[in-house]
Amino acid sequence: MSDIGGILTPLDLAVMLLVAASPGLVLGGVIGAYWFRRRLPGALIGTGAGFVLCAAAWVIYLTVLK
Repeated sequence: MSDIGGILTPLDLAVMLLVAASPGLVLGGVIGAYWFRRRLPGALIGTGAGFVLCAAAWVIYLTVLK
């Protein structure tokens, strides 16, 4: 059994997920700003999508593949 819940608080786990998925924030924002005609809404949509995709990739990697 794992004792990760006893060592790390939920806030620690959220910060680790934010740091791990931060490349998705940057890359999604750049791609969204490039694709959309209106830069700011495109960058915001791309940032959200990039974060979700990168976080999902980490979750799949850590739970299924590893």
